[in-house]
Formats: sequence, C-alpha cells, structure tokens
Amino acid sequence: MNALRQNGIFSAHVKPDFAPRAMVLALVIFAHLAIFSLWSTQADTKFSTNNELSVSFALAARVPQASVIRQQKISPAPTPVPAQIAQPAAVAEPVAAVATPAAATAAPVVAVTEPDYKASYLNNPPPAYPMVARRQGLQGRVVLHVEVLADGVCGQINIQKSSGYAMLDNAALQTVKNWRFMPASRAGHAVDKWFMIPIQFSLKDNTA
Repeated sequence: MNALRQNGIFSAHVKPDFAPRAMVLALVIFAHLAIFSLWSTQADTKFSTNNELSVSFALAARVPQASVIRQQKISPAPTPVPAQIAQPAAVAEPVAAVATPAAATAAPVVAVTEPDYKASYLNNPPPAYPMVARRQGLQGRVVLHVEVLADGVCGQINIQKSSGYAMLDNAALQTVKNWRFMPASRAGHAVDKWFMIPIQFSLKDNTA
C-alpha cells in the first residue's frame, strides 16, 4: 500500500509536469513542419516561375528568327529590270548651202503708172445731168471700176458703188465708155490696168 501510494503520488506528481512538455514539444514539431512546408512551397513557386520565365524568354528569342525566315520565304524575288538599249543619236545631215545670186533674191521693182483721164489733150466731157433727175432733185456719187486698155480706150466697165439712182448710174456709164485715157505704163511700155473713177452729180454745181 505504501508502495502503491508512493506510486500514485509519484504519478500524480509526474502527470501534471509531463502534459505541458508534450504540448510544447508538439507545438515545436508543428512549427517546424509548417516552416518546412512553407519553404518547400516557395521553392516550388520560384522554380516554376524561373522555368516559365526561361521558357518564355527562349520562345521570345526564337520568334524573330522564325519571322525573318518566314519573311524571307514569302517575299518574292526581285524582278530583273531589262537594261535600256541606248539608241544612237540622230546625226543631222549637212545641208548644202545653195548659192543664191543677188539678182534672184532682190528682184528689181518696176514702177507702174496709173491711167489718166484728166489730161488736157484728152478733152473728155463730163456726164450729162439727166433732166428728169434734175427736176426731181436727185443727186449722188457713182464709182465706176474701169478697164483701161493699152491703146487708151475703155474696155470693160462696172459699177463699184451706186449713187442710189439708176438714171445717174446709167448716165455715168454711157459717158465714161466714150472717154479716152492715157494708159498705164510699166518700164516705159503701155499696159492694161483696172482703176476707179468717181463721178459726182450735184445740183449745186449744176454740172456733173
């Protein structure tokens, strides 16, 4: 009994001291396990991150080479440009100078004199003023286009400008047809020539 009591006392004294120690030991072990698990997790994370970075870096380093190879394959070869054939310059043919005589370049100008119907020796009468036209008070100016022949007589004759009255135009035509002329001349020789003759019918002068 004494031994049992002593054991019981011993156990009573031992049990209360052993429980806190066990709890402390368990906490220490649990802390070590937690630290170990945290460290292993971080190591795995670092390792995986390093692997991903290295892989991505390797891929990024290889992409430009692949793109360059693709561009080189896709880009067509430059088309050769045909060289232009230089054409020979046209050589101007020499133009032979043609000697032109001075007489051919500057032809002498031969003066031509106009016919004349007012010379004193011709005695050409003025046109007669028609009596009917005078009574009616008709007057005006007639311009005749006359051909004077080389012998001094009138050839063809036309009315270039009318007086406005047929009586006055006819009187001028009939009179000039019978006129004599000093013909036109060229280099001292008589020639045929056309020229204008104005005839004025005026009541104020009472003469034509």
